[in-house]
Amino acid sequence: MHTLISNKKLQLTFKIFTFAVKLCYNLVVKKLAIVLTTALAALSLGAGTAVFAESAGETVYPELASALTFNGLSAYAVNEDESRFAFAQGEYIYVFGGSAVNGKYSGTLETDGTELYYYVHSAEITDIEFYNGGIVFTDGTDVYALDGGAAERSSYVFESSAYTIYGDLVFSVNGGTLSVWDGGSGVNSLSDGTYSMVKAYGSSLYAIRDDSLCVVTAAAVDDVTVQKLEFEYVDLTQGETILVGNTAQILSQAAAGEYTVTLEAGTYVTQTDLSDLSGTYFVTGADGTFALTEKTEMLYICTSGSVDILYDGQDVYLTAGGSARTAMTTENYTSAYAYLNTAANVYSAAYMCDSTLAGALDADSIVTVNYIVENGLLQCGMASVTYTQNNTVVTGYIASNFLTEYYFAAEDGSYGEAEYTDGYSEENVIIAVCLVIVIVVLVIAGVAFISYSSGAGKHKKKDTPENNEK
Repeated sequence: MHTLISNKKLQLTFKIFTFAVKLCYNLVVKKLAIVLTTALAALSLGAGTAVFAESAGETVYPELASALTFNGLSAYAVNEDESRFAFAQGEYIYVFGGSAVNGKYSGTLETDGTELYYYVHSAEITDIEFYNGGIVFTDGTDVYALDGGAAERSSYVFESSAYTIYGDLVFSVNGGTLSVWDGGSGVNSLSDGTYSMVKAYGSSLYAIRDDSLCVVTAAAVDDVTVQKLEFEYVDLTQGETILVGNTAQILSQAAAGEYTVTLEAGTYVTQTDLSDLSGTYFVTGADGTFALTEKTEMLYICTSGSVDILYDGQDVYLTAGGSARTAMTTENYTSAYAYLNTAANVYSAAYMCDSTLAGALDADSIVTVNYIVENGLLQCGMASVTYTQNNTVVTGYIASNFLTEYYFAAEDGSYGEAEYTDGYSEENVIIAVCLVIVIVVLVIAGVAFISYSSGAGKHKKKDTPENNEK
């Protein structure tokens, strides 16, 4: 019986010792490992943090479409399908391509990406034409063909005629007056402006009136209409000078939810990079400014001035603000609390970059999880979390795969959601660890005492008179 009781005591002692060791390991050894991991992570994550200066001026997305006007239009040309126009103003050539609705053309200027003009010559250009898919022009002395942005001498011959035949009518310009003749006695003169250079292209008749290109329609000699054509071009170079303004400050503030924006085909966007907002203008990406070819859904990051900043899952874009937003679907987390299984950055928005970096948390930090957001436009699943740091309540976003549900070991050995008292703090945890260490020492001492007592009892039993008699 004595031996049985001693064995039970040893088993109980061993269980207490095993539990104490496990508890000590979880609270002490694991804590030390996390501290080391956090220190290493801090070295790598802290290196990418940048401080941004606020730029002056309001952030405005440019009105990319502008009216194409001339001051001294000297020549023009129209291609075969009347969708491409070449204009000469002094020594400059401008090439426009687009389509028309009710006499208003919308399109772009063909440029090298830095200037609005197509080519600049050394002398004033007097005539120009499309020829063999290219452009030829003359300065009144020599004829040139444009090839690869350079002008080379050409054998093309410009026709010179005082009259232009269009249908059954003959048109001519004399002293700035447009005259129409039906081949008989019918003559009509138009002096509602200064006319020059009447040309027929395809099914249309064109003329210059007061530095504007016009289309001339004539049902009869006394039924002539002149309509001024409007050309609206998109100046994509304006995307290079979009002011940053106070974008850095806006991005540093906590986002009010997560939204998507759907842009229609034809919407102009400018690719940018949010990693550096220290300059006056946004850094323009390789794709520059362009029109979307199809309806596109993007993640809404924020609005700065009159500019929406969006993310399509690969790149960040700027566009004119005001698009309707749709709230993303959120879902509850499996627990009210979570701890970080590694050191992690906290972001002010559901988009992770240096400009949205709001802070950092050490591994094993405890946070309240508000909800989880999963969407193909996000870089990864994001968790909206709240925590207290330096006596300040902070709300931000953490990559959800950095979080683990926070549970605690209950007295009955089961697991449940963690519940904190008002007095919970890191200091209290440290005190608890110290108490566990003391308990472990006492348990070890108890085991040694029991072992010693059992051995001493056996020796004493051998020395009794009863044993000697036997």
